[in-house]
Amino acid sequence: MSVGVWGLAAWFPSYLSSGKHLNMTMTKNFLLLAYFVGLVVNLVLGRWIDRTQKRGLLGFLGFLFNAALLLIVGFVPAAPGVLLLIILIGVHYGISQPAGQGFIDRISVPARVGKESGVMNCIGNVVASIGPTLMGWLIGVAHGGYQYAFLFLVVVFLVSSLASGLLMRQGY
Repeated sequence: MSVGVWGLAAWFPSYLSSGKHLNMTMTKNFLLLAYFVGLVVNLVLGRWIDRTQKRGLLGFLGFLFNAALLLIVGFVPAAPGVLLLIILIGVHYGISQPAGQGFIDRISVPARVGKESGVMNCIGNVVASIGPTLMGWLIGVAHGGYQYAFLFLVVVFLVSSLASGLLMRQGY
């Protein structure tokens, strides 16, 4: 889940400026809007997860939605493309935290949840740091195009959806 978070955070600004030809002021404003949408989605979905305990379902559908949305982004003009990216980031940030962190709350026992969350986040962030680096390399391979980097994120989202689906089948 963290690969998508770090990949989007690292490459979204340069994609907006070079891929969608926005100036830096507009890019900053769109980033602020994307993170605000993510915060709202996170709060709404976090509350929904607390009530329904459907972490697996949220992860499965949310990451599948993100994969489809990211595939569409590259084929639409600038204005709708930017709007779709803002929705994508908002949804991704909104589902990553409650779904990902929510799994550890259900799997762990209260006495160890802090330690196990720390270990999960440490490993997740170390592994996720490879994502932006690989995306940068893929952008270089595509001579400045973002199609391979976005395709990599689509695969990451599909793997996250599959993992969430497996956990959903186990009752999470």
